[in-house]
Amino acid sequence: LWIWTENNLRLLIEQPNIFAPVLSDDGQWLLFQQRHDSDFPSEEVWVIRTDGTELHRLLALDDLKALTSEEALLLIKDISWLPNRHELLFNTEKIIEGPPGSWPSLDLYSLNLSGQITRLVDPGQGGSSVPSPTGTHVALVTNARIGTLNLESGEQRTLFEFEPVGFPSDSGLPTPQVIWDPEGRFVMTSILPQNLYYPEKYTGEPTQVWRLFVNGQVELVTELQLVAPFTGIAFSPHLQYFFYLDNSCVDGMGMLYVHNLASGEEYPLDCVWDLPQWLPDGEHFTYQLDGLWQLGRII
Repeated sequence: LWIWTENNLRLLIEQPNIFAPVLSDDGQWLLFQQRHDSDFPSEEVWVIRTDGTELHRLLALDDLKALTSEEALLLIKDISWLPNRHELLFNTEKIIEGPPGSWPSLDLYSLNLSGQITRLVDPGQGGSSVPSPTGTHVALVTNARIGTLNLESGEQRTLFEFEPVGFPSDSGLPTPQVIWDPEGRFVMTSILPQNLYYPEKYTGEPTQVWRLFVNGQVELVTELQLVAPFTGIAFSPHLQYFFYLDNSCVDGMGMLYVHNLASGEEYPLDCVWDLPQWLPDGEHFTYQLDGLWQLGRII
């Protein structure tokens, strides 16, 4: 792993099979994982200060084994820093025989820099975790439910339930993306029709865009007639806009639309192959056109 600071590049650490580096929001610590491949794969979690000191392992195979009373082998599924804290959230998945090879445990744990693990949500009661920018709540997402966990009180709340989307593959159960409001008041998500990927069953139901508040209030923002494979929505970081594609272009491309969440207005921009990637300011984005990377601006 290398670190680049103010035009100075230096080697931070070199170890076999390390991946997925994630900086703490204050830039003081770097999390990374290490995979050990043997008869059964296993993963470890390490941290190091970004000045190169205090390298230590936080989570090893024995720690993961101790999380369950079953004989199941576990892998880290999601791990992230809690905003404004030197503390991590993670959940696990079980190794299974046959595709997709692993299955989510729907649990949630916290992990501090001394390696102490605390179970926040029992297996089967959680989901993929997305912490709020304020660090007070965590969104818990499955293929049929979006909920929140209040990290201060421990209270769980179901915000939205929906029919699972059928997907013709062995890659596991798809879960919707959720994006937090910068002030931690609500999440935005898009819910696909249940049979969208099965033409013989799909009867034209729309994709729905929802605003889900932590107090339990729900708001249907808009409905879109998205057609496979143009099914994704990309929300801007400050949740003022989102992108989507429709199939009005030729040669397999999609027409890129920008939707203003405040006014409801939307405009076509260009024919592209994939959804753009937002830049952190929420006003610029990058996308590919004619084989070249382009920088776009909302205005």
